[in-house]
Amino acid sequence: MASRLVLGSANYGRLTQAEVDTLLRTALELGISKIDTAHRYEDSEKKIGISLRGNNGFSINTKACPYGPEFFTPAGIRLSVEESLRRLGRESLGTLFAHSIPASYLNSENIETMISLKQEGKIERIGYSGDGSDLSLAIDIGVFDDFQVTMNIIDQANSKEIKKTSDSADVYFKLSMAQAVWTSLECKARIKSQKRIRMFFNKPPVPESWSDYCARFDRMRSEINYGDYATSFLRFALFSGSANQFVILGTKSLQHLREAVQTELDPLNPEVLEVSRYEELYKIRSLPEWNAHAG
Repeated sequence: MASRLVLGSANYGRLTQAEVDTLLRTALELGISKIDTAHRYEDSEKKIGISLRGNNGFSINTKACPYGPEFFTPAGIRLSVEESLRRLGRESLGTLFAHSIPASYLNSENIETMISLKQEGKIERIGYSGDGSDLSLAIDIGVFDDFQVTMNIIDQANSKEIKKTSDSADVYFKLSMAQAVWTSLECKARIKSQKRIRMFFNKPPVPESWSDYCARFDRMRSEINYGDYATSFLRFALFSGSANQFVILGTKSLQHLREAVQTELDPLNPEVLEVSRYEELYKIRSLPEWNAHAG
């Protein structure tokens, strides 16, 4: 069975070429065959392209024009795809996602451009990456093959929308780990240390979204498998959906990669049976203002 883990490459630009080479080689050896990237991850795309030169073992998904919705035009979509193909050294890509684009930009001209790129063989599928009401509208339009949504134990706001997708749609979970490496003490300690360090170096305050996730985690952590948060979060993401569901894993650690693959190969672990419990826990502990985080 093919792995449902996907390499998230947003930070590959910070790695050396040798590190990217090792990550991709190891992932392929472990059975991971999908990469998630984007037009704006320019250095990441370049390094992936160099690493995979002549190697078609991976399917590569990308995102169109993620600089802002004003660039999501027929010309902008085509330009971003052509540049991604050039940097990646590919003739065709997997799924092209409209990334965090407000529903108002999903007009007929833009969608027709994505469909045309598919008909031309430059991409295999078209998808929408987003959350909430925009995601709901994108699903209702009925033309997108795939979807990419925020989903994890402490952020299940998109659950109803996910259930509306067709059986043929691939659904990719982003932010699946939700900073799941926190421990009971780390949560408060990191907030305090981050605040002191940022004040000392005159840095902007900790993002509100990060603080919000800390608060959510604090509210739910007593019911999550203590001491092994990362595994619990990954199992929830892997086993809470359908067979067409994928989990984007943004890591540069070979050990984390191996542990993630082992988790996927161990579906009979008792923790898997807790998926429904975590769904119920979210219903009980979540607050009305807990909207999905954009990722």
